[in-house]
Amino acid sequence: MSKQHGPSDIFVQVTGKRPESVINDSLREELILKNITKSSAQTIECFITSADLPRLEQIAADHDCSVEVIRISLLEKCAILMKKRAGFVAGILLFTAALILLSQMVWKVEIEGAQPVLQHEIEKNLTDMGVSKGAFAFLLPSPEQIQKEILERTDGTTWIGVEKRGTTYHFEVVEQTLPEEAEVPPPRHITANKTAVIHSIYAEQGQVLVDRNQLVHEGDILISGFIGKGKHARTVAAKGEVLGETWYKVTVDIPVKPKADTLTGRSERKYILDIFGFELPLWGMDADEAFDIFKKTKNTHDAAVFGYTLPIAWNVETYQESRLVNQAGSKNDVIKQAKKAAENKIKSQLTGKADIKEGKILHEESHNGKVKIVLHYQVIEEITSEVPIIQGE
Repeated sequence: MSKQHGPSDIFVQVTGKRPESVINDSLREELILKNITKSSAQTIECFITSADLPRLEQIAADHDCSVEVIRISLLEKCAILMKKRAGFVAGILLFTAALILLSQMVWKVEIEGAQPVLQHEIEKNLTDMGVSKGAFAFLLPSPEQIQKEILERTDGTTWIGVEKRGTTYHFEVVEQTLPEEAEVPPPRHITANKTAVIHSIYAEQGQVLVDRNQLVHEGDILISGFIGKGKHARTVAAKGEVLGETWYKVTVDIPVKPKADTLTGRSERKYILDIFGFELPLWGMDADEAFDIFKKTKNTHDAAVFGYTLPIAWNVETYQESRLVNQAGSKNDVIKQAKKAAENKIKSQLTGKADIKEGKILHEESHNGKVKIVLHYQVIEEITSEVPIIQGE
C-alpha cells in the first residue's frame, strides 16, 4: 500500500456493512490502493487509479457495498479544463509551433570582405543554391557543404568562411589577389632628404658616394645611379637603404593636475525588445539622456525554445555616469608624460624605418597650471629620397 497518490488517482469512498472486506479482496486482486483511511464504521476512503475503478466497484457489489467518487483525478481535471479552454490551448500550441518554424527560417544573409561585383556574384550563387532570406534552414545543406559548393561556383576567391548564427548566415570572403608585374624604374640617384650623420648604408644597386659617420645635407647624392667607367659606364635605378642620425627639438605643455575619467556610481538602464532586428524600447527610454558624460555597455540575451534560437532578443543597455577628476601628479610623472607626448609628436612626423633614442630636457618652466618642457631627441631614421637622372647629365 502506497501513501503517495499520483495525477491519475481518484479519491473514492467505499460504503457498506463490511467495507474492510472490500479493501482486503481488492488488495488480494492486486489493486493499488493508496492513503486508506476509515472515516466511520461503515465508510472507508482511499485513492485508486481510474483504470482500477471498475474492478473495485465489482468487488464492492459482491459485498453489498457501494463506491462513490469523491474527487476526480488531476489528469481528468486538466482534460476538462483543456476542453473548456480548447481555443486558448490551441492558440498557445500554434504560437509555439510558429515560433519554432520562424526560428528555422533564414532571416538574413551577410557577406563580408567582398567587393560589390564579387558580392553580387556570391549572392546570385547563394540564391541558386537556395540560401536566401525566407528559406528554411533545415532544408539547406550543412555549412561545410555550402562552403564547398560556393567556393566551386565562385571565381576570384581564395577562401569563403560560412557560419550560421541563429537565423543569419554569415559569409567571410578572402578575395584572390594576383601579384602585379613589377615595373622597371627609370635611372635615378638616392639623395639625402635632410641633414644627418650617416649611421649605416646599404646599396642594393648603384655606387655608394658617402661613408659612415659622414655629415650630409639635403640634396647630397648618397647612392649614385652611374656605374662603370668608360665604354662600360651606364645608368641604373639606384636602390638601397641609408639610415642617418637626425635631431629633433620638441616643445610640449603638460597640465600639473591632469584630468582622469572616473565613474560616479550612478547608472540608468534601458530595456529593449529586439524582434527580427527591429528594436522596440520598453522602458528606460531616457536613460541615454540622464547624464552628460557616461560609459555605455550593452548585454544581449537571445531567446531559445527547445534548443532553437529565436529571432527575438532582450537587450539591456547600461549608462554609467562618469566625470573628469583632477589628479595631482609628481614631477617625475609630469616628465614621463612630457616624454611620451614628445615621442608621439615625433612619430607623427616620421615616415619609414626609424628608431627614437632617449631624449634630453633642454628647458623646463611652469605657467598657468602647466609645465612647459623643451626636449632634444636623437633619431636614427631613413633619410633617402629618389631623384631621376636627367638625360645628358
